[in-house]
Amino acid sequence: MTKTPNEPKPSTHPGSHVPSQPTAPTITITLQTGTSWNNKPYQGYPQGTTQLSVVRYSIPAHSSLPWHTHVIPSTAFVISGSLTLQSIDGTQQVFHAGDAFAESVGDEHRGYTDNDAAEVVCTYVGVNGAPLSIPTGRSGSDTPGRDGLAASGR
Repeated sequence: MTKTPNEPKPSTHPGSHVPSQPTAPTITITLQTGTSWNNKPYQGYPQGTTQLSVVRYSIPAHSSLPWHTHVIPSTAFVISGSLTLQSIDGTQQVFHAGDAFAESVGDEHRGYTDNDAAEVVCTYVGVNGAPLSIPTGRSGSDTPGRDGLAASGR
């Protein structure tokens, strides 16, 4: 084996760092389900040409997404913070950084934060022309549980 003058020599000094071999990738299914976060079963997909959308939501502390519904399935992954999902019937569930959840289809709901902001990435599996969500126009004061939240804060 011939070394070129510019090639570094391996260190023989005790305690020197020798790069380790790369490890195998870790693959973890974070979500695989046929029902949404509030146990509503998925019934199928809309007809049409498939369109995938990935959306990153930055939700400030003490704020709320508007009440809305979906006509297409979607999943979400909480990157940071915590997000509480609330269904119109009062069902609630809190998701923290590292959690994944499946959104409900046809069920009115919203997400809100408490003391910490949240970063959430949603993947929508829809069809061309289908909206990602449909606001219902309901205000925070018209709902069970948490009153008076608005997107601008409390």
